[in-house]
Amino acid sequence: MPRNRIFYIDNLRVTAIALVILLHLAVTYSHLGLWYYNEVRPLSIWAHLFFGLFQTFLQGFFMGMLFLVAGYFTPGALAKKGPVQFMAGRCWRLGLPALVYLLFVTPFVIWIQTPVPWAGNAASFSDFYRPYLLSAGFELMGLGPMWFAVALLIFSFIYALAEIFLPHRQTGQTLNVSTGRLTILILIITAGALMRRL
Repeated sequence: MPRNRIFYIDNLRVTAIALVILLHLAVTYSHLGLWYYNEVRPLSIWAHLFFGLFQTFLQGFFMGMLFLVAGYFTPGALAKKGPVQFMAGRCWRLGLPALVYLLFVTPFVIWIQTPVPWAGNAASFSDFYRPYLLSAGFELMGLGPMWFAVALLIFSFIYALAEIFLPHRQTGQTLNVSTGRLTILILIITAGALMRRL
């Protein structure tokens, strides 16, 4: 058994990832949201209501929870490895899988589906691949679910640069934030999330 595991964090991660899978399954059958494949089947008003409530509820918290867990361990990882090794590790673990997905997985998945306007009448994958690389599909839809890995990579770079160039607090110095300021921050984040979802 691995040492120094924090089991409740592992359980939280597994639960959040399972919810991500359930959300995308729901998109497949509900057509509420963009996804690679949507099941062609009429849904009752009750099914639409269920899927709408289910997907809205999940999107209200689970991705934020994954970002929170990832961010919680970032300072320790950066302090242990240093900025260069930290970012090299993040590029390997986050950037490389996202790049592979963007360059190989997404074009294949799109190619086996119905024709897309910018691909023309591509008879083979090689005929399809070049228009994919030159299209808006490459830029906008290419990352698919790997957007999360790319976002984590960007946030990691920003955090590492901030640790290098911004003044640091002294070790052991606590951050004094009032309840009122935290409440205002919570309200701002809530309003922003609500506007984004609307």
